[in-house]
Amino acid sequence: MEKQEKSLREKLHALGKSYLKEFLVDYDFMYLKTMKHQLNHVFSGKIQVETFLSGADCLESMHLNPDVVVIDHFLDEDDKGMTGLDYLNKIKKGFKEVEVIMISATNDIRLAAYSLRKGAIGFVDKSKNAMSSLLQNIQKAIYKMA
Repeated sequence: MEKQEKSLREKLHALGKSYLKEFLVDYDFMYLKTMKHQLNHVFSGKIQVETFLSGADCLESMHLNPDVVVIDHFLDEDDKGMTGLDYLNKIKKGFKEVEVIMISATNDIRLAAYSLRKGAIGFVDKSKNAMSSLLQNIQKAIYKMA
């Protein structure tokens, strides 16, 4: 972990940043709270995580310039029938430099492939290994930014 932390610090320094700004979007408040806590713990203060219960709220906050957006495919009725894929398209159209990671409780290979074709840098299945997969995808996003 120490080696990974040093690598992250070096990459952020090369990007002229002291921390990574990430948006997490999911309709499940407890999932958001848990993921935010785990990310803050793993990245030891080198990440700033903002959470959103809807894709619409995330879009309204894009002016805060996140580096990475992690968005669930299935969202709440507050999103008026829009899915994470719809928001992926909107984010990639308006904010090309922002890396997007899709997450979903369904292990659907077609959804994962479609997400990647539409510009997501990764797809995370909300399984037992979700945090490990999310960390790998965040690392991939950091390396792509450099």
